Amino acid sequence: MSNRKREVCSYLLFDYRGVEAHLMKMAARGWRLEKVGTYFWTYRRAEPARVTYAVTYLPDASQFDPDPSEQQASLAELCAAAGWEKAADWGQMQIFVNERPDPVPLETDESVRLEVIRRSMKKSFQPWGIAALVLAAVMAILQIKTLVTDPIHLLSSNSGLTTSVLWDALVVLQAGNLLSYRRWCRRSAESVARGGPCADPGRGLRRLNRVVLWLAVLCLALFFVSSAASADGGTVLFLLCYLAVFVLVAYLVNRVRRYLQREGVSRRANLGITLLVDVVLAVVLVGGLTGGYLALSLN
Repeated sequence: MSNRKREVCSYLLFDYRGVEAHLMKMAARGWRLEKVGTYFWTYRRAEPARVTYAVTYLPDASQFDPDPSEQQASLAELCAAAGWEKAADWGQMQIFVNERPDPVPLETDESVRLEVIRRSMKKSFQPWGIAALVLAAVMAILQIKTLVTDPIHLLSSNSGLTTSVLWDALVVLQAGNLLSYRRWCRRSAESVARGGPCADPGRGLRRLNRVVLWLAVLCLALFFVSSAASADGGTVLFLLCYLAVFVLVAYLVNRVRRYLQREGVSRRANLGITLLVDVVLAVVLVGGLTGGYLALSLN
């Protein structure tokens, strides 16, 4: 029986209520949050217990900061006095756990919480979300143009159909997430103005993220199956190797970033070195694989 468990997170940065509720449910089942990665959240097996998780935010935090940064260390020290232990961090989101029956809340002023979340979202979620939406929308429009001008070519191509579905799904995902965040801000501001708490984004947003994720996985699976049935084995092998290399590059880049964090390298230096490693690995591994495949194809 494994003592580690990984799951893909379908929560967004501002959905602190969903994160807290999910982590407490996992703890009741015997799984404690160990670390938050780029793609997966890792849990360790423990005795089932009723513990309290709480989320707070550091708007100026970055995944390239030394681990821990001065802000994180100060926050952890302050929270420890009330029994809160740092569990993990996810960008600007700082996750704490408390085993006391009725712990002192980390956040007591909802207007301050709302403002801090807004600042955190402007730091990462909104810029990346808008950029991804614009890119996906442009690619989706190009796919539609191809469908109008050359429908036979697009519909007869496994890769064309797969990429079309994936770009369309990304448009729906990013548009849905950004609109949900705007709606959450409006509802939260109205609630806080009446003396209430920030709003709950609701299960619909989490379901949207899970549905789009599984749709992408299904599309890729169907693509590989159909390619294996219609194309030569070399093409399928190349596609599998290409996907494996992409995952490997992402893994190695993340390991480099985490190593530099642990070594206390400054944010600017970490960012520069990580980007350099990313470019070099992409050119060497992805470029080398593509060049090798083209060379074999010509022979």
